[in-house]
Order: sequence, then structure tokens, then C-alpha cells
Amino acid sequence: MEKAIPEYIRFRNESKGQWARYGKTASSVLKDAEAKPLTDEELKRVIRELYFEKVERIVKQNGKVKFDVKWYHVSKEMSSETVEMKVTLRGMEAWHNGAFVKRWKYWEYVLDIAADYMLDKCLL
Repeated sequence: MEKAIPEYIRFRNESKGQWARYGKTASSVLKDAEAKPLTDEELKRVIRELYFEKVERIVKQNGKVKFDVKWYHVSKEMSSETVEMKVTLRGMEAWHNGAFVKRWKYWEYVLDIAADYMLDKCLL
């Protein structure tokens, strides 16, 4: 089964023409497409939405949450609420019900720390 799935995907993408694409294969559409650079607005949106890790934590009575052996102060008013903690290019972020709460900018050289973080988590 494991060998059949990649072969089937290759067949669907490279061999079998699709009716909705007027007989062209799925990969031929990508080959014909022209790459265009991102606008400044699109680049900012990508950076804003990119994150390395996301976990949910419950805020303690003192207003703090623990993530990756460090404590982050969110707010005492949010005690016993669940927040999402994200590691992003901008730093550590806390989100509650889809709304941004707080950010901790803990690195000066983003690429250096991001690479170290990914190496630490065995992503590179």
C-alpha cells in the first residue's frame, strides 16, 4: 500500500489528463504558471502568520504560563483561561479566542535563533 500511493499520486499528477483542465495533467498547470514576487503587504502577512510551534496552555492564578521551560506573564485577569502560545519570527506570542494578547520579543537575530530553534527541535 505504501508503494502504491506515491505511484498513484505521480500517475494523477503527471500521466492522467483531467477533464476540468481540458485534458492537461495536474502538474502541467503548475509548469505553465509564472512565478510572481510577493508584494510588501503579502510578505508582511506571511511573516505575521508563520509560526514554528503552537500549543495551548492554561493561565495560572499568578497570570503566567509555562512554555519550553520558561514562564511568560500574560495577565492575572486571564487566570484559568486557555491561551495559544506560538513561536513566531517576531518572538513568542499569546493568543486567546483568535485575538492577539501579548508578544515577547526575545531574539535580536531572527534567522540565527530560528535556525537554532529548528535544529533543537530536529527540524533541520
